[in-house]
Amino acid sequence: ADTTFTTSICDQTITPELNKTAKEMLQLLLGFQHRLREQCEIKGDMTRYNNKKRMVFGLREVAKWTKSGRAACLVVAPNIERAEGAGGLDDTLETIIDTCRSRGTPVIFCMNRNKLAEAVGKKQSKVSAIAISDVNGADKPYKLCLQLAKDGRESFKKAAADAANAAEQQQQEKQQKKQEEDVFEAPAPAPATAAAASIDSTTASPPRLSLSISAEPFVPRAKS
Repeated sequence: ADTTFTTSICDQTITPELNKTAKEMLQLLLGFQHRLREQCEIKGDMTRYNNKKRMVFGLREVAKWTKSGRAACLVVAPNIERAEGAGGLDDTLETIIDTCRSRGTPVIFCMNRNKLAEAVGKKQSKVSAIAISDVNGADKPYKLCLQLAKDGRESFKKAAADAANAAEQQQQEKQQKKQEEDVFEAPAPAPATAAAASIDSTTASPPRLSLSISAEPFVPRAKS
């Protein structure tokens, strides 16, 4: 099954196939590098070895290769713990990754720090990143790693978009439910018009009678 890492530096899902292929690539390159070292040691030409070696690990060396443009590919463990403050492990690695992306250098997330260390023969250590300068002789697994990493980035984006949409829908449903509850709990308005009309009809004053009284005295008529 795919494992999606959501750390700040990783934007890619990682599959067992990618881990297996990356390990194969790294071990091939490590074998070439060991052979080169043996040849250079015999000849006493370690300068040639330093100029021709295929890969380096350790953030200081990786940062140098990245900054100089010597790195043709960067392999990164995704399980980097976030450190508080500037200059932490994740902060340094994030800078390295940003440099690679700005230069168009491929970045492949795979395995973890322990597994990367095992792949390059450093079982007692933890390796966070590996910079590769030359993949000649390991072209097939390298190209497959690039494709699997690309697929992983697309899968990661889709999963992130689906999660965002689900969260937004959940929030909308929550707001709608609250609005419905507010309407249900609100008191019914009083029938003001009908009540006012009833009160007016019971308290209204009766109509006044207007009497006209003549000022002249009443004089009876004499009988004839």
